[in-house]
Amino acid sequence: MASVSNLAGSIIDPDFLSDVESEIHFTTTRDLKRTLYKFFQHVKKNNNYDHTVLIVGFPPENFTIDDDYDKESLLPKTRKALYFAESKILILTMPDRLHEEASRLFNRQVELKLNEMNCREEIIPCGGATARMKGVSKEPDECWRPINGDLTCIFEAAVLESDRVLHRYAKIWLEHPEQKVTQVVTMMIGRARPEIILRVWKQGQEERDTRAEHPPRATLHQTVRVTLAEGDIRLSFQLLFKRKPRSGTAEKDTIIFASEIEFIARVVWQDMGFM
Repeated sequence: MASVSNLAGSIIDPDFLSDVESEIHFTTTRDLKRTLYKFFQHVKKNNNYDHTVLIVGFPPENFTIDDDYDKESLLPKTRKALYFAESKILILTMPDRLHEEASRLFNRQVELKLNEMNCREEIIPCGGATARMKGVSKEPDECWRPINGDLTCIFEAAVLESDRVLHRYAKIWLEHPEQKVTQVVTMMIGRARPEIILRVWKQGQEERDTRAEHPPRATLHQTVRVTLAEGDIRLSFQLLFKRKPRSGTAEKDTIIFASEIEFIARVVWQDMGFM
């Protein structure tokens, strides 16, 4: 991690800064655009992991949602943004191609499972659409919602040495009072060895806080550590669709089997030179 200012570290959770490589202080849009271009052009030479930059003092009016990424766009087209509006702190990640490939493959597995249940038309895949919440805006890798509802399921991936920041992403999605997300899947792709860690997070309450009015917490429900096929990932049908499966149909929990997870892993590992 690059050395970041005491200001940034005191305002937001340090885990969000664990993979920051550079800190930029906003002055003008022209200077920022030039600095970002130089930074990301330089780090492109270092393949096989994500690159993250911290921007301090980024004006809220310059953070656009789902812009057209035209030539005049301030932020780069390939990006995953986390923006804290009140503190004007923007954490910008350029995902590695393996990160993006893993996300696409996971999305394809979810689509295949929905097709098997004849439910694909009931769920809208929203990709990396930006979600703006009070105080924070976040762009996931993949997300889904019922056709007439809010987002219920999020997928977040990263090529990292530790998945601490992915835990923080899950907390944003599951704990923010304006969000209706009920399940988050995180995938950490290890940089140095052929290992992928998938976790399923859901809303829950800490054991010591069982009061009904206590806000929900992001709780870990499942972990699969992939070196070879070791386990399945299960997503709740009821939490995804906001209804129970209909009897006499193919509707059920979405299970991505170990062999299907291993397929994603092998594609990624082959490109990383581990196989």
